[in-house]
Amino acid sequence: MKNVNHLKQERGAIVAEMRLLLDDNTAFEAASKKVDAIDAEIRNYERMEALESGAAAVVPRDSMAGQMGSYSIRAAVAGAAEGRLTGLEGEVSAELAKGAPQTRGVRIPLAAIMGNLEQRDQTSVTAGATVNQKFGPLINRLKPASKVIGMGATVIQSTGYAPLVLPRHLTGQTPTWLSEGQSLTTSDSTWDQLTLAPLTVGSEAVLSRTLLKTNSLGVDSIIAGDLNYTLSEALDAAALGGNGTGNTPTGIWTSVAVTPAETLLSDTASDLIKAIDLADNGTGAFLLTTLAASAARKVKDTLNRPIAIEDQLHDYNFDVTNQFPTVEAITYGVWSDLVVAMWGGVDLVVNPYAKSSSGALVLDAFLDANVGTRHGSKSFAWSALTQTS
Repeated sequence: MKNVNHLKQERGAIVAEMRLLLDDNTAFEAASKKVDAIDAEIRNYERMEALESGAAAVVPRDSMAGQMGSYSIRAAVAGAAEGRLTGLEGEVSAELAKGAPQTRGVRIPLAAIMGNLEQRDQTSVTAGATVNQKFGPLINRLKPASKVIGMGATVIQSTGYAPLVLPRHLTGQTPTWLSEGQSLTTSDSTWDQLTLAPLTVGSEAVLSRTLLKTNSLGVDSIIAGDLNYTLSEALDAAALGGNGTGNTPTGIWTSVAVTPAETLLSDTASDLIKAIDLADNGTGAFLLTTLAASAARKVKDTLNRPIAIEDQLHDYNFDVTNQFPTVEAITYGVWSDLVVAMWGGVDLVVNPYAKSSSGALVLDAFLDANVGTRHGSKSFAWSALTQTS
């Protein structure tokens, strides 16, 4: 029985064949009618799914946003390797390259790699730039492959390539109790700004030519999953431990002074909670490194019974990251105050020569991104643990 994925797969195969039929008007027209018929079937399936789920009307298939369901990373990579990037993949790459300071290879939309996305209102645009939604919803929150994003970090995609500037309110006006006839003393709010310039992070993967030639379901998800994993890991590590040197973002552990650890983890957690609560900046959550979580699991009471991590963290939410296997640290914060900014799409360079003896392709992926905190020590506190029991 067919489903939407099979129909999209069939549509993609026909479109690929049409590229070879440009000089045969009859065959090209016949293939085009097949695509139109499949589009109609897809619309029916999507309409039915929307009605059954109570969702809003589906995106029209004849719009560019609707056609993103037919976008193929495999086709983009294969086309780049052969030096003839055409069709939807070529059009998307050309559109994403507009305004980019440099394009190393083929550009693919972030949505194709980072998974399911939500469209939100908050989107950054640089001076003179316009919001371009031609290729579907802009990114505001990634599928939480990254722990810090899963904790609730704010993700913003900028449509331009200039630095992202976020105004930051530091202090408010000072209230005054007045006696009869006394005048108010003027006091002004103070502001500064969080400026995030695009920095480049890259990863490399090796793909067999057979894999790219395989026109089967799941190939795109394998490629996207590998790229998502490596790029999300890089963002995760930078958000916590980035030291701000060279081309590295400045993470929480660098921008916020460390809080001395207490003997008991529960006491350290209390100190971290207090640091944020004093700023009245909202309720936070804990993120523990693997070593910190392992040590916390070994904490026992006077009767040698394990004390749950939740109890040691005073019933606050927590998660564990394996990004720093040799670091024993605990971070508490209002994670929505962590900003993960990204610019443009993912830049892919396909190298068919590095491993030509095996027929494999080397795929280099580049992403322009940066991270920063809105309120620094008013949003985050952390401690490098020396002992937890």
